[in-house]
Order: sequence, then structure tokens, then C-alpha cells
Amino acid sequence: MFNFSDFFSEFAPQLVFILALVAIVMAIGAFLTQGVGRAIMSILGVIVLIALIMVLENAWAIGTWLKELFFDPNASMVLPIWLR
Repeated sequence: MFNFSDFFSEFAPQLVFILALVAIVMAIGAFLTQGVGRAIMSILGVIVLIALIMVLENAWAIGTWLKELFFDPNASMVLPIWLR
């Protein structure tokens, strides 16, 4: 099995910084060309990418939380907690 956690922990902050710079350049370019609507949506897309990168740092904890929330190991049928 490959362990990419060390690589990701070193690479993620740099990627977030680069994406933030891209968003700033896109905003400046959009306001200069008066394409404000398209700029807002593309900047929101960059922000979503940054959020996904930050969430990936806690992927194991989030997966464990979802597993404990939805699955009961003693059940014969997998149902969400609120349907039991």
C-alpha cells in the first residue's frame, strides 16, 4: 500500500496558495473586462476546490464519522439511524 499522507501534507498548502493566486488574477481580469458574472462563478469554483483540498486532509476522520453515523455492525440490514 502507498502512503501519500506526507506528500499531501506538504503539497496541499502550496496548492491552496496557488489556487488563491489564480482566483485573485481571475477577479482582476474579470473586472477589467467587465465579465463580472462569469468571474464570480469561476472564483466560487476555485473556492470549492480549495475547500475540497482542505477536507481531504481530514478524510479518514470524516469517513469514520460517516461509518459510525450510518452503519450498525449488529444490524442485518443497513439503514440510517433515523429510519430505525
